[in-house]
Amino acid sequence: MSYVEYNHLLFEISQRLDQLNEHEHIILMCRGLVASRPEDIPDALSLFRELEDRNNLAIDKVELWKELLKAVGEWSLFQKVRKFVDKRKEYKELLEQISRALDESNQLQQLISVCTARETLDENERNTQVVRILFEKLERWGLFAFGRLDFLKGILSGIERQDLVMKVQDFEK
Repeated sequence: MSYVEYNHLLFEISQRLDQLNEHEHIILMCRGLVASRPEDIPDALSLFRELEDRNNLAIDKVELWKELLKAVGEWSLFQKVRKFVDKRKEYKELLEQISRALDESNQLQQLISVCTARETLDENERNTQVVRILFEKLERWGLFAFGRLDFLKGILSGIERQDLVMKVQDFEK
């Protein structure tokens, strides 16, 4: 669900596809989605990197993985991707609920103050106008990740939003 988990899954899938010798098959399936010639893509990891560069694969855009894994009959990894997608969706819904609640209660500046005290925010982050955008930046830094929600709970506690801390705790269960 986090960027670390996404990258781990990307590596695991690429390794498995390479082991299955499905290179030509997956390159053909991705025809039109990559700019490189097939002979310039030596392995599945290189293919996935190019798909990412062309915005055809990303942490919230993994449908292509499901299609590839179905095509080669790799059902265990297919299930891992489905689980990742489901958990990621729940996680994003949680962050969206928290973002809305903080936006509605005009607590953005208070949130930025607490974040600045806990983590160095540059001028750009301190000038963020929407909680969701700040959360997205913190997630990219790895501060909001499944299994690492203590930072989120800490900043919510810092702005005295125990109701939202409880939502995070419920999510962790």
